[in-house]
Amino acid sequence: SRSGLSVTFESSFPFLDQIVTGHSLVPYYETFEMEASPCRITPAINSTEILVSTEDQERILYDLLLESFQNNVDTSTPDFEDWTSARKASVNKKTFLARVENQFVGFLTLVNTDADRAEIRTVGVRPSARGTGIGKQLIQHALNDASEHGLKTCRLTVAVQNHRALELYRRLGFREISHYLVFQYRSWGTTAP
Repeated sequence: SRSGLSVTFESSFPFLDQIVTGHSLVPYYETFEMEASPCRITPAINSTEILVSTEDQERILYDLLLESFQNNVDTSTPDFEDWTSARKASVNKKTFLARVENQFVGFLTLVNTDADRAEIRTVGVRPSARGTGIGKQLIQHALNDASEHGLKTCRLTVAVQNHRALELYRRLGFREISHYLVFQYRSWGTTAP
């Protein structure tokens, strides 16, 4: 991450206290892994167009990623060339782009992790388009896509502190299946934000 080395443990990990104390880890944040059974959802009729990104849109997607997560202290994005190489190496994924009035305003990456399950890896919406339902539409589109491809479950991970996203996921049928604690190792003695 931008602010240090992050280490994640499932909250029920048996030796968590000993490891945290013994390695000078400080609490950073918590996440829920959530799961839903994809089903066909009829999205609301609106002016948002959702399409699958193509190779010639990589720069648009990268710029959208940077803008969407510019204020997220835990997000580290590699330079464009490294990011593009990693995307090309990744298989079984689709990235959906949301476009309103000819402007790309959001994206979602959906990965088929195995024959039965998909995972929403990243959802990003430009700050200027937040609160307009773009994230919800992207998630509905991804769940529809997973359902059309016969996938039985769809997972995602969300920071417990991200109340707006957490409530949206719950409204769309996701439920918590695991709880993780994220710690940071900071040998230079600063405290977590």
